[in-house]
Amino acid sequence: MRPCHAIKHTFQRIARECSDVKFLALNADDPDATELLDALGIEVLPTVQFWRNGRRLWEHRGVNQWEQNMGEGVLYFGDSAAGGVHPSEHVQELHSQADVDAFINSQEEQVLTVVDVSISSADPCIHVFPAVLALARSFEGYATFGRLMGDENEEAQRVLQQYNVVEVPTFLFFKNGREVSRHVGSSRGDLIGKILQVQSEYGVAPPPPPQPAGAVPRRRGAAHR
Repeated sequence: MRPCHAIKHTFQRIARECSDVKFLALNADDPDATELLDALGIEVLPTVQFWRNGRRLWEHRGVNQWEQNMGEGVLYFGDSAAGGVHPSEHVQELHSQADVDAFINSQEEQVLTVVDVSISSADPCIHVFPAVLALARSFEGYATFGRLMGDENEEAQRVLQQYNVVEVPTFLFFKNGREVSRHVGSSRGDLIGKILQVQSEYGVAPPPPPQPAGAVPRRRGAAHR
């Protein structure tokens, strides 16, 4: 099928860039593939599925926004990003209440702690994660980020109950080990605004604006009389 051929090279490129993810391409035209297609529940071509430990986590159907969703899925479920970036180096993975407690209590006083509470099958959680990673990198030293997958295990599910999380993604904000605010939603702009608001309320300095590439500071001469 033409749509499948159109995405073939993108699939191969992403596979080359993400060494921590195993990729499998299945040709639906192969008569021997029919049984496997049925077992996987494939009804639309192309379909991309993400699996871990024998459990299907998420899938994208069709060619619309395929490349974006493929990249976001690999980033969300794997540990590879463009430029050799590893998300786990910037967003700490949390798996239990003990992990959450240790994470929020280990931060310095002037640093805002943000915990992203998500689940594996929710599209909004997947789509906002690139923004979470970008914020974690740009706010380094001013805010620190962790992520809890609420459907990963029973301990993680109890964390959702402990913090009364009923919608995902929910971002919990901690200062000095205490929850001071939260944000629900997948809008990057709203998340940035909430982080800056909480930082301002609790006297946490925001990071300086990035210096544009090639920019040169203005020279200030003597004042004209």
